[in-house]
Amino acid sequence: LQAMRANLFILGVTIEYKMDDNISDLDVIVEAKIDLKESVLSQIMQENEKIGELMFINSLSQPIDEEKIKDMYCPNAIGFLATEENLEDEEFVGYIHELMVSFPDVEFKGFYFIDEQKKNALETFNTIECIPISSIYNITNKIEIFVWGMGNNLDVRIALTILKNFNQIFPIYNFYNPYFLNLQGKTLKDYDDFYKERNEVILTNPKSVGFTDEEILKNGDSYCKLIYNSLMSRELNTQLEIDLNSDALEFLLFTQLEFVLHNKTFKKDFIKMHQLRNFSQ
Repeated sequence: LQAMRANLFILGVTIEYKMDDNISDLDVIVEAKIDLKESVLSQIMQENEKIGELMFINSLSQPIDEEKIKDMYCPNAIGFLATEENLEDEEFVGYIHELMVSFPDVEFKGFYFIDEQKKNALETFNTIECIPISSIYNITNKIEIFVWGMGNNLDVRIALTILKNFNQIFPIYNFYNPYFLNLQGKTLKDYDDFYKERNEVILTNPKSVGFTDEEILKNGDSYCKLIYNSLMSRELNTQLEIDLNSDALEFLLFTQLEFVLHNKTFKKDFIKMHQLRNFSQ
């Protein structure tokens, strides 16, 4: 039944699109939430709490408007998906609370599909702004950083969409969740070793992701030094040296965000590097 409703929704939007010659972009319909109150389709779907989520998922499959997203972001704003999965994840909720303490001058925004999610988000984080979403643009014009987790498929899709298409928005993975890698009690040296063992392209072919010969010569023996020493040194015009004995979680979850929020060249170069790594190989 759920699959049928999803297909009917897409069909209904497509029919409305074809009927009106004045509408040139399907996203206009999705974002405007075309009113289908009088249709049979709306009667089938009016009890369906997934309507907002279906509209949003549909938006992820639409071509990105490159002119629309040029430099799209909201400075000093951190956002996350306020779904049941994330709000029931103690590690995810705990990380957001820690971020709110560590970055008191940053705005925090929870994105939701239904009123129940908004209610739960406000009960969990009473000082955040809650924003309803029906397209990826509802997120990307409101944040500079997107916090995501590996245990939520929609989080992963959003993070990949942002990384691939948006040059000003930094997706940060919640490393407290050991789904990807357990870094509890580990150092940046341990994090380095993980990437060395998996033949990471940033180490095996650093030129392909934008590093210079000089940067490779100075830092090419370490994943963390190559990224953070090199990219931050571009920003500061002086050589930065990170300590590989630093706590990995503290660095990746908090120090890294300090770099992102206060060093715009670092942020853009970091995003560009990962775009080349993930989508150009």
